Amino acid sequence: MSRAPRWRAVMALAVIAISLLPVLTMAPRLGLDLRGGTQLVFETKDSPTVKADAAAADRALDVLRRRADALGVVDPTLVRSGEKRIIAELPGVLDPRKAAEVIGRTAQLMFHPVLGVAEAGDPGAKADKSGERLRLGPPAVSGEGVTDAVARSDPQQGWAGSSPSSSARRVRGSG
Repeated sequence: MSRAPRWRAVMALAVIAISLLPVLTMAPRLGLDLRGGTQLVFETKDSPTVKADAAAADRALDVLRRRADALGVVDPTLVRSGEKRIIAELPGVLDPRKAAEVIGRTAQLMFHPVLGVAEAGDPGAKADKSGERLRLGPPAVSGEGVTDAVARSDPQQGWAGSSPSSSARRVRGSG
């Protein structure tokens, strides 16, 4: 018997052994049906100012994805189904009411004055982008009257924002 068939047999066994190594050492990833979790279905609807279409569903999908990540869900599945429907599968989330409350909540636009740096243990403190915890005052302006807004930079005044529903408000800042 020549060496070629033995060499091929040894190589074939080595390939099989290397292929089986990950299969035997890695745990399988269980899906929503085996691990348990929550499936939520959201549907976009027309409002007086916005038409519910594929673009609106895509924007809502991005918001829902960020909220699912903030909820701490590992491997959430969020997909659009049709033009107006979004299906969210949240493995490991066993309380569907809590998940629907957190993910499906309508965002509220509010402007709060910053009163200063928060002390340790201040329950109402919020962290800014740098991680510094700030003490906020009551809402000075809500977003109820805002229908549209434009931001522009003015070299003399800083940033300026305007809204057709209210007079222009100027905010000092660098820009």
